[in-house]
Amino acid sequence: MRMLGWGVFSAERRRGGRVVRCEEWEATRVLLRVALVVCALPAVAACASAGRSAAWEKQEEGGGAANTGAPAERVSTEEPSRDDARGLRELFERAEARWAARDDRAATLEAIRLWEQVVERDPHHWRALTRLSRAYHFVADAHLEGAAPTAGELEQLRGEYHQKGADAGELALMELEPQFARTMREGGDFVEAMTAIRPDAVEAAYWYCSNLSRFSQIRGFRTKLFYKDRVAGAMHRIRELDAPFQQGGADRVLGALYATLPSMAGKDLERSEQHFRAAQALGPTYLGNYLLEAELLAVQRGERQRYVELLQGVLAAPAGEDPDTAPENRVAKRAAQRLLAPREIDARF
Repeated sequence: MRMLGWGVFSAERRRGGRVVRCEEWEATRVLLRVALVVCALPAVAACASAGRSAAWEKQEEGGGAANTGAPAERVSTEEPSRDDARGLRELFERAEARWAARDDRAATLEAIRLWEQVVERDPHHWRALTRLSRAYHFVADAHLEGAAPTAGELEQLRGEYHQKGADAGELALMELEPQFARTMREGGDFVEAMTAIRPDAVEAAYWYCSNLSRFSQIRGFRTKLFYKDRVAGAMHRIRELDAPFQQGGADRVLGALYATLPSMAGKDLERSEQHFRAAQALGPTYLGNYLLEAELLAVQRGERQRYVELLQGVLAAPAGEDPDTAPENRVAKRAAQRLLAPREIDARF
């Protein structure tokens, strides 16, 4: 056997009663792969495994979703009893109290456990579903270091949390927007359906698609292609409805998206920069707006000095006292310290 180039080896293989030279077979496979990538990206995106099933797909099959057992339609229009409503409210408030202490891993996981109990008792509780979507996202960012023996296994674990976050946010959005849910169950277009969501659905839509964006980045090229239009469409709609939400969150996600897409599938570093600048204008004290620019855009451009300056700025900035952002800012500061290690910088540049 000898190497011919491009990973093709000369050998012989018996197929269908005749001998075929392996270099011919392997060269054909290489050419087919190249043709599929270059000429048939839409087909690849349409046919690729998304790595998860949407809630409306599970409901069509008669099952629940995201460990909630949520049915396709409400089976009863009856209001919960006074005792049930009181019990759900108490669980929810206990979860909120633990969430306020989310710098602590145990407190965050306890909040998740309590919100999951709310959803188990009322699968249509969109507030608990929305909170779960955000909390799963936070755990993936803040509380998984050291939770897996290898970097690859850690990324896989993060992907699992983001998948749970996407599932919960998706269900919350369907509860808040019945027309969106009907459109998707009937096979409608996601981006078109998203253009009709109302302002009160922004939070659920944001955490749903923020998790979806992270999940697809972790799962790789095929999944990224499958979800890129959904993520972009949702975030553009959120910008229209409430651009300042989550400290410029929609622009932050779009900046990350356009920096990390494959070149042939819409990578646009100028557009990425525009969105990061917009996010920083809307949320100037939110440190994640600068952390992601460093980690994604500066690295894609090969701007080592810009990378270092952004991360040093994150380290120097105060976390603040706002209970809605200070814990996230502390997470960003820890990440910046890690990313400024010489071995991390050298690995990226």
